[in-house]
Amino acid sequence: MKTFMLKNLIVLIIVINAFPTVNFAQLSMGLSSSVLMPISHSQIREYGDANGYLTCEFGYVDQERSLAYGAALHQNFGKIALLTEVQYTSTENRFYMMDYRFEELEPHYMVEKTKYIKVPIAGLVNFNRFHIGVGPVFNFNIESDDMIARNSEFKDKNIKLKPSFQFLAGLKFLKHCMINVKYEMSLTAIGDDYFYNNVNSRIKNGINNFSVGIYIFP
Repeated sequence: MKTFMLKNLIVLIIVINAFPTVNFAQLSMGLSSSVLMPISHSQIREYGDANGYLTCEFGYVDQERSLAYGAALHQNFGKIALLTEVQYTSTENRFYMMDYRFEELEPHYMVEKTKYIKVPIAGLVNFNRFHIGVGPVFNFNIESDDMIARNSEFKDKNIKLKPSFQFLAGLKFLKHCMINVKYEMSLTAIGDDYFYNNVNSRIKNGINNFSVGIYIFP
């Protein structure tokens, strides 16, 4: 599935790069803001030492809703259009830890905060005031508090680029405004960042997003 999405992403980028050469494009720059509602499932794994003894349990629990805001660029070519955004957002992921090396066995929860710059690029098909679209999203990790690595034996690779793929539908209203509803499918797993004894954490779930965004083009 991810390979299929990556192939479509490459094709879409090639098509998009050809659009600016068209002279009749109507260009608008404005502001955008979105509410991100994560869609994910918790997953907990067991980990052991070199001798095969169980040492701990570690897993992802959930992610809080977040707000993204920034700038948007809309290029209209008639039946088709291009929507590019640059947004800032901050996420909070909650993780579970149980360490069996200590006598007092109590579950421990940690919240890791990460700041991102999101760059969604969508090719749109217009139907009067309505439109649908698809395209890649590039999520750049600009800062993380590395809470997991500081409070456990896990190492955090802190991957800087986490791509995803978006599907959207929207509506233009009041001449200068737009609303979009998006589903963003992650192309990376939660556990890609975390390693225990130099082995991947094996947490394979990804964090997808459902979002509602408002755009204003003065």
